[in-house]
Parts: sequence; C-alpha cells; structure tokens
Amino acid sequence: IRQCVVERFRIAGLKGNELGLVAALSVGDRKLLSPEIRQTFSKIGIAHVLALSGLHVGFVYGALLLLCRFISGNTLLRRLFRYGLPLLGVVFFALVAGGAPSLVRAVVMLFFFSLSYILPGRRASFSALAGAALCLLLYDPRALFSIGFQFSFAAVAGILLFASPLMGLVRTHHKILHYCWGLACVSLAAQVGTLPLQLYYFGVLPTVGLVINLVVIPLASVLVPAAVILALLPGGCFAATALGIGVVWLAKSMDSVSALAVRLPYAQIEGIEVSAWIAAVFALGIVLLGVAANGGVSRLLAGGKRRMQRTPSARYL
Repeated sequence: IRQCVVERFRIAGLKGNELGLVAALSVGDRKLLSPEIRQTFSKIGIAHVLALSGLHVGFVYGALLLLCRFISGNTLLRRLFRYGLPLLGVVFFALVAGGAPSLVRAVVMLFFFSLSYILPGRRASFSALAGAALCLLLYDPRALFSIGFQFSFAAVAGILLFASPLMGLVRTHHKILHYCWGLACVSLAAQVGTLPLQLYYFGVLPTVGLVINLVVIPLASVLVPAAVILALLPGGCFAATALGIGVVWLAKSMDSVSALAVRLPYAQIEGIEVSAWIAAVFALGIVLLGVAANGGVSRLLAGGKRRMQRTPSARYL
C-alpha cells in the first residue's frame, strides 16, 4: 500500500525533496528522504516531525473527526460512531505506516481519550492518559525505560497542563487565527513537557526549534491530512492534480523554513550536562507550574475540562 501511495504522489506531480518529505510524513516511507533534510531537521530540533508518532496520528484523527461532525446528537450510539469511526481510520493509518511503537502508543492513548468522550460522565483526560500507560506497561513493563515511551507521555502531559492556559493568553474570534494559535499552543506545551527529558538524554537545547515548531507544526497539520486525502484520490484526476499543487507548496514551505532556520546562529545549544536528580526536580517544577496555571488540582481535574474541550488539544488527543 505504501508503494501505491508513493506512486500516486509521483503522478500528482511530487518529486525530489517534496516527494521524500511528504512520503515520510504521511506513510512513514523515509527511503526517499535526502540526507540534507534529515540533517537540517535534526540540527534545528524538529526531527520529531519526520518520525511518525502521536503528532501525525493527531492530525489524521482531527481531520477524520471534522468529517464525522455531521453525526449529531448525544446518544451513546451516535457518540460511538462520531468518535469510533475516526479511531478506526487512525488504526488503519498506523498499520499502513508500519505500526511503529510510537504509533501504537499514540493509538492506545487515543483509544482511551475517545472512550472518555463516548462513555457518559465527565471527560477525565489524565485518567485516560494513566489508563493508556497502564495498558502499555502491562503488555511490556520494560517500556517504562524506553525513551520513546517517556517522551510520548511527557508530551501529552505537557499538552494537558499548558495548552489551555496558553490558549487563554490570546483571545480571537477569527476561526483561522484561533486554530493556528491553538496549534502553536499545543506544540509549545508539548515541548515544555519534554524539555527535562531532552536535556537529560541528549544534552541539547534547541533554541531555534522552540520557535520554528510554531511554524512547522501548523504546516504539518495541513500537509499530513492533505497527503492522506491525495493518496485516496484516483491518480491523474483533476482533484488529485489540484491537491498535489497544494501539497507541493506546503512541503516546499517546510523545507524553506528549515533551511532558513539552520543558518541562524546558535540554532541549538549542545553539551548541556543534566543529572537525573536535576531533571526530576525540573520536571516536578514544570508539573507544579502547570497545576498553578490551571488554578489548582481541583480546577484542573474538574472545571479545566470544559476549557480543554474548546481547544485543538482536546481534538488532537
């Protein structure tokens, strides 16, 4: 299926760096990705965009969830179809993309978050996150010591703690601006959540990446669903050709932004040595800051959920 998808990308007009970038972001085929792009994305701290993970699963799930908004009503059956059908689509996407451990973790987390929306009662985001972690650790307890496992759950915890407070800093009634600002807040919140792990394991502070992610993530949020739709369209049709032009433009924009960022001085600070204790204290401080930003534990677990439901982070989780 991956080979057929890449061939459809070629028929739609994608080639060179754009083809490699779109193939890597959509179906996890990184064979066509040039070493220059890999090195550039790594230097500026956005290499995670190239590795299929919860970020890409969230983009696909969000697009499918928008398509299922026509299923209105609040009965259990309607909620099951509204949130279950996108979940099935995400499972198929993860299988086509190779079923990497990062994708499996994302799908399991997404299952619990979807379950909290399908079943009656309050939507307990942190309970869903804990349930996903418990299931994965029951299957493989050694996953607790996996860097990918720790990064995945730290990123989601950061989103749950900081996305809503950051969203509240800027108020806008313009839908497109609100959406872009929401994506930027989700990206920044995930980076804050994973910062102690980043410093501890790699000793690198991607100074430029903190800003570039605010541009790259919104571009990827449009590129990934558009590439998935392009893969489903018959090759050579007018819709595929037109959508291919848009996908090429998005891929070129990501490439241009990364090429510009890598030329900036101090794109990342290397050689930072952080002990496990310092990283743990830093992580605890981030958690306490997130709890305070949400108005305390009780408000975070109760009233904060209503605000979370209105942000893109809720849809992408």
